[in-house]
Amino acid sequence: MENKLLNNGLIKIKSIKIKNNDNDPYIKRHLNLSCKKSSSQKIKFSNSVNVFDFLKKNNNNEENSKNSIFPKIIENKPKIVMNKKIKLIMKPENISTPKFNVKKKIYLSSKHLNKSEGNLINQNNELEKYSIGKIIGHGAQANVRLCKNKCNGNSYCMKIYNNIFIQNKEKKLAIEKEISILKEISHPNIIKFIEKIYSNQTIYLILECANGITLKSYMKNQLNQRLNEVKTKKIFIQLISALSYLHNKNICHRDIKLENIIINEKMNIKIIDLGLGIHFQQNKKLNLYCGTPFFMAPEILKKKEYFGPSVDVWSAGIVLYTLLCGKLPFKAQNEKHLIQIISNGYIDFPNFISNDAKDLIKKMLCVNPLYRISSNDILKHQWLINVLDLFI
Repeated sequence: MENKLLNNGLIKIKSIKIKNNDNDPYIKRHLNLSCKKSSSQKIKFSNSVNVFDFLKKNNNNEENSKNSIFPKIIENKPKIVMNKKIKLIMKPENISTPKFNVKKKIYLSSKHLNKSEGNLINQNNELEKYSIGKIIGHGAQANVRLCKNKCNGNSYCMKIYNNIFIQNKEKKLAIEKEISILKEISHPNIIKFIEKIYSNQTIYLILECANGITLKSYMKNQLNQRLNEVKTKKIFIQLISALSYLHNKNICHRDIKLENIIINEKMNIKIIDLGLGIHFQQNKKLNLYCGTPFFMAPEILKKKEYFGPSVDVWSAGIVLYTLLCGKLPFKAQNEKHLIQIISNGYIDFPNFISNDAKDLIKKMLCVNPLYRISSNDILKHQWLINVLDLFI
């Protein structure tokens, strides 16, 4: 039997759970139902019942009012929330009366609500103003969908966190940290935060819709999967400008990679996914092992404490090398071998890479983080001094 709202206020119900030790003769006599004696009884309905009318009849029946398992009904109906799973709960008037719970999950649409019922809609549910579209990204923690604001017609990205993920207190705290960071920052090359919605025990982040594709997909469409230095400079200076902005605000990203950079047809980029972002204190190291192995700094791979900004610089150095050379600088079949390769500090440069570009990459991919170049100093590097060719 399907659960649904019928005409005339009838609700088709599969079952009602009643906590009571005695059977109620009223139920058997009027609904031809059977129920087992137990501490938690489950009564199955064979037909559609108007819950409110049924309970009122029961309470008005003087013969059964003393022994009835049903409490007196509260006149106000429970709130009805559009397009959300809800529970209808009838509370007893006094403690001595057993509790009667109608645990009924229903979905409602606007056609089921009249004018008086419309006032019962939960005004805090901001999710209703968005129409949700297709999935454009997914991961272990969340899925990302396109959405459209019904009021202004603007398109956004909706990051929907998995319910299992947010049930973990530590992971839920990490989401709140991400939101805190997104609210604090505003940079043309970093995705913008619009609002947070908490609905049906799920967290929804509404973010700016970054038109374009990931840098990884973009590179696959390029000849030899690499770019010339002029095009690379235009992309890279935007990346470092965004990282320098974050680092100056004592924030690090910790997951810079091709997949977390969106590029449009005008070669403008947006950094996305600050799920591993964190506020850091100057001269204080972090210890969370996180990131993507081929883009992770050696100190993280070795599971040592690290400075936030320096690991972002390392990851950006991997991105720069990949854009210019069409391949990763360090690649191995397992993490242990990868650490060995990186620890050697040897970087193989193709002949077509300029000396200035090589010098910058070496300074960014310095194995010792204490000697690694900072994001602010990268912007002053000789390879990026002449910016006139960036817009050719």
